[in-house]
Amino acid sequence: MALARISQDCVMEEGRPFTNVVEVARMTGLSPQTIFGLIRSDGIVLQNNKQALEPVLMAQDGQILDNYQSGLIGKRVQPSKERDKITSRIESEGQRYQRRFQFPRERRSVRSTSQKAERRCIGYQVQRTRIGLLPITKVDSAETERFEPGDTMYFSKGAREDAQRAALLAVDTLGNKSVAPLERPGRIKELVYNAVLKGTPVTLINWICPPGSPLSYDANSNSLYRRFNQIDNQKGFEADYRLYPRLSLEQTLVRTFQRTKAPFDYIKFVADDNPFCLYQAGLERDGEVATLSNIEGYTDYVQNQLDQLINPQSIFVTRWSDFMGSQMFKEFLYLYNSTSINDLRPYLPEDVIETELDVIEKHTNLDPALKTYLEPFVQKVIRQYAVEGYFLYRLFGDTVVLAWNESTNRTAIIDSLRKARGIPPLPKIFVLHEKREGIIKDNF
Repeated sequence: MALARISQDCVMEEGRPFTNVVEVARMTGLSPQTIFGLIRSDGIVLQNNKQALEPVLMAQDGQILDNYQSGLIGKRVQPSKERDKITSRIESEGQRYQRRFQFPRERRSVRSTSQKAERRCIGYQVQRTRIGLLPITKVDSAETERFEPGDTMYFSKGAREDAQRAALLAVDTLGNKSVAPLERPGRIKELVYNAVLKGTPVTLINWICPPGSPLSYDANSNSLYRRFNQIDNQKGFEADYRLYPRLSLEQTLVRTFQRTKAPFDYIKFVADDNPFCLYQAGLERDGEVATLSNIEGYTDYVQNQLDQLINPQSIFVTRWSDFMGSQMFKEFLYLYNSTSINDLRPYLPEDVIETELDVIEKHTNLDPALKTYLEPFVQKVIRQYAVEGYFLYRLFGDTVVLAWNESTNRTAIIDSLRKARGIPPLPKIFVLHEKREGIIKDNF
């Protein structure tokens, strides 16, 4: 497999260098999605150097196919004819680049949560002290809307027919297993079609919450909070209705995409933004370092359990802030704090508050004495989901499918800020629920 190595000056932020996919794409002449795919397959190694070096795309036999000066970061380099050939080969022979999260055998095995000199993020080794995390920035609309008929015409008729059959199989199977109508099924079909034809993986995502203490009331902030200072990983995993009770459904989802032969990445985000957005009083009590360390330990535990109980390398579990990187997470929190419920109301159902009150009261087994303080908490939740939905677009563009694992009555909240900014709602599937006698089980 071709090996792309890119060496450049890394932007420094709080002493930790980082770069982003869009800038690398500009330097190489490849699309951001191709760069991201190569990163996930260990095809790109980003190296920190005091002086910017030349990006080199090398073949497996070491022959240099292209070599050009990168110039300043952000400078657009006109791709050569040879570069065009390489780009075309990467796209047309996408199956050669098995863009999966490449887990080393020793990944996440009995490692201390307090001593991590090296960690795995998006499938490649990252030394936090060397290059930090790669924040993935918004892909231009020209990149996200590239699924046009002419874009696939250089593939053979047989290949296009195979991709069409796989896309129909995926949508039909998911539709039959879904407890609610698929949202944007045409887009899901399109993503599967391009995954089979071009090797561009379908990205499935959803969230799980880290387990914490029962909700309590903080008089100083007049708000509800929970703490994450004493997480029982096993108890939290088995008690989460979105995890242990639904393992068979998770396995069915994985097998559905495996049958289509479409490359896919399935990411579960652990919502470590909860302490920052919803439970600030608990964060102040325990501190950011201890809180995130405990959540990281739970993340590792869930990853190991899913590897054992489903299939290794089928599902990638990562903290939401870890995936974004420190700079983008700061931007996320800034947007959350500057977005009010009134900004979102025009794009939400009229009964959204009542729906969320009902869902959260059932989900948390709330102490009746705390019900008085629930509505301000609900407004925080709505704002959090809205900003998360928007940042999915910044991370991936319009190329993800949300495998919804929460109440089917609350899907509108994650699309509200996207709608406010003219971004399409997320494609959604509802196959991680059980439906008995026409009633969806645990629909909260």
